[in-house]
Amino acid sequence: MPRVKHTAPIRPKKRQRTDVPCFNDVIPSQTLEEDQLTNFHKQRTARRFLNENKFRRYEELTQWRFLPERRVDLKPGDCDAFLMGVLRRNWKKLAEPMWKFDEEIVRDFYANAWAERQDRNHRKTMVWGRRISYSPQAIDDFLGNPFPKQEEKCHYQRLCSRKKGFGNRKVVVALCMPSKGYQIAACGKETRIRRGDMRMLSQVWLTFMLANVVPIGHVSNINVARSNLLFSMIQNDYTINVARIILDEIQQKVDWESIRGAERLGTLGFPALITGL
Repeated sequence: MPRVKHTAPIRPKKRQRTDVPCFNDVIPSQTLEEDQLTNFHKQRTARRFLNENKFRRYEELTQWRFLPERRVDLKPGDCDAFLMGVLRRNWKKLAEPMWKFDEEIVRDFYANAWAERQDRNHRKTMVWGRRISYSPQAIDDFLGNPFPKQEEKCHYQRLCSRKKGFGNRKVVVALCMPSKGYQIAACGKETRIRRGDMRMLSQVWLTFMLANVVPIGHVSNINVARSNLLFSMIQNDYTINVARIILDEIQQKVDWESIRGAERLGTLGFPALITGL
């Protein structure tokens, strides 16, 4: 099985103290008059965040957990079928994200993207005063153009829009070991596939998918929608517009609202990719 390593946050450098307050320096309230402190926070918000609500969103995001990508050590002989699938789709950069990511950049990215109504193909946010595009085309360009024709639908998108869908039986045969399949709910509906019921190749692709394509913290099983994506990844002749999938996942995390007074906080995915953008 290919060896995988999580990306890690960049350790912030120690700031050199000066007489002029630095943007991120903590200034004790007792050293400033109340109106001076208010003006300082307004200037801070104006320079770094689009408005005061974005700054509040940033403060909320400091409680969220990062879901770092996994860097795959692609060496022949570990799992050649997986390696060839990654290279065939030109996903090498997706499988080898940056070693480090910047936590402040990632939080700024998500905070300034929050509550912005934008066209799907022209998504933008702001990081340290600079406009950053995270449209499907921008993500595709960063990943080395694995699917350059963004206006066209890939095999995966076409099957998702089809009434018959993927066909659960076909998915089970491709992903699972013999006599294994979807877990059945009380209503008789097929719901999830457990990781332990999958073939070895399926588990390798699953590890990659749940870290670098649709990052989630729960990895012991997957629902029907994610099993369809995993099935598409394993098929040699299926094209997948991974940039659009990543955009949809980023937007879900951007729009996520934590349940007030509960421990159910959101997560921040794609930190290495966002730092790279």
